[in-house]
Parts: sequence; structure tokens; C-alpha cells
Amino acid sequence: MSDEKDIKKYFSSVGEPLLLSQKIENEIEKAIRSKKLEPGQKLPTENEFCDIFKVSRTAVREAIRKLNARGLVDVRKGSGVYVSEITADDAIRSMNLFLELSPQKDLILQALKARLAFEPEIARIAAKERTEEQLQRLEQNFEELKACPLDNIQKEAEIDSEFHLEIVKAAKNEVIKLMMQPMFSLMSQYKEQIFVKRTDYNLTTEKQLLLRFHGDILKAIREQDGDAAYAVMKEHIEHSEHNFLLDI
Repeated sequence: MSDEKDIKKYFSSVGEPLLLSQKIENEIEKAIRSKKLEPGQKLPTENEFCDIFKVSRTAVREAIRKLNARGLVDVRKGSGVYVSEITADDAIRSMNLFLELSPQKDLILQALKARLAFEPEIARIAAKERTEEQLQRLEQNFEELKACPLDNIQKEAEIDSEFHLEIVKAAKNEVIKLMMQPMFSLMSQYKEQIFVKRTDYNLTTEKQLLLRFHGDILKAIREQDGDAAYAVMKEHIEHSEHNFLLDI
């Protein structure tokens, strides 16, 4: 009970200019962002919020509904409202959704340019930092890529994406993972646009090139040769960008 009373000091009554629900939403969000309210912490009840903000239950309900929709609070039926425990995976899922559903036609090209800016250096770091377990997963992934049927573009995209994600993980940096993983979600769209919708691409030749790029990157990481990993990754993404630009 004392904890609930302590929480009340983070809020004050709100005035008129904005919609009341919006002002309540802003106040609660500010308390969460400033870490006055911790992940998993229970918020005051609806009636208590009405008393704190001097507003109606309708305004409080609307504010909580919006905060819940944005993922800032978790409404648990029969228990109350809690500050959401947001993880890196939650953020990645949100970015995946944005990238996959965005109407921007040049988003794949933008993602390729972003990957070109970051991924060669990530490969360099991964070559130095990788563990034996991560190397084994990359080796297994390469075998799966070799065995993938030529006409199964969706499966190839999944294997390709997993290879690049494993390299990101080997760099041992959660911020890098947060930035890069959503971009890999566009892999299937890229391959569909290049290899399915167009008939002038030789799938056999492109598969051989993909195996060569991945094989050389894997070799560099196996030998912990950061400079070689950087160079091959750069060439790999430049080739992907070139293919995509031909389609514009």
C-alpha cells in the first residue's frame, strides 16, 4: 500500500488546453521514460488516477488504452495496469512490422545502403570475437544454403538472413543487433523482387555467387581474418545493391 502512495507523487492534476486523456497519457509516459516508474511496476487504479488528475474515469481509460496500444503499459484483466517490461526483441518486432508493411518503395534500397555502411565492419568485429559455437552455427548454415533447392526462394532468404544475423550476434553488441536484425526481415522481399518477378536472372549463376560470398566470409571468420571478412562482406552487399538497382 505504501508503494502505491509513493507512486502518486510522480503525478499532478492536469489543466485544460490539450485533451485530458492526452495530458494524462503524457504524464504517465514521462514518469515511465524518466524511470520513476520501473518495468513491471503496478500503476495506481483507475479511481486513484481520477483522484490524482482530478478528471473523469473516461479520460483515464482513454489514456491507459493509448498507452497499452503503444506498448508502454500492460493491462492485466483482474489484476491491474503495469509498466511494460520492454525487451530488445519487442523493439525488433516493431521495426520488422514497420519495414515489412511500409509503403515506401525505396525501403529495400535504403536498407541495402545502411547495410553497406555497417555490415562490413560488423563482419570484421565478428571475425575477431566469434566463439567456436557461433562458428559451428555458421558452418551449419552454409551447408543448409548449399542444400537449399534452387527454386525455393523463400527458404533461401531465411537461410541467408540467418547467416547475416549470426554474424551480427558474433559481434557481441546488442545495439548493433537492434539496428541490423530488422533490415534482414526484408531479405525475402528483395529476393522475390529480383529473382521471382524478373525472368532475365540466371538463378544458377546467382546461387553460385551467393555460395562464393558466404563461403569466403565464412573462411575469413573461421581464420579470424577481420580485414578479409570486411572486404568480402562489402563486395557481397555491393553486388546485392547492384542487382536491385537494375530493377528500378
